[in-house]
Amino acid sequence: MVLQDIPLEDFEIQIRNVRCKYPTAELYPNMSPPLIVITGNKPSLIRYALLDLLLHEKSHKDYMDYCDSKDVVECCDHHESQVFRMIDEGNRGLLGGLIEGEHD
Repeated sequence: MVLQDIPLEDFEIQIRNVRCKYPTAELYPNMSPPLIVITGNKPSLIRYALLDLLLHEKSHKDYMDYCDSKDVVECCDHHESQVFRMIDEGNRGLLGGLIEGEHD
């Protein structure tokens, strides 16, 4: 279903069903068509999705705390804020660090 939500028809996608805490993916751009290999199992994909959502919501709270500390009266739409995007990228980097630590 998710493959229908974004344009990935130019890629071949393979899933290696491997038990792990968090999944990872690799791109092989020189294949024809380019190949994306996902290494993980259903529980690891669920953990990944859950942590991604939780970290994103943590970013909203961190951004509100930032606005409060700077005495920003009107905190603009979070998703439009460059500061929010930087906070969100940093928080999501935590997930990337967990994945790198497991799959190195």
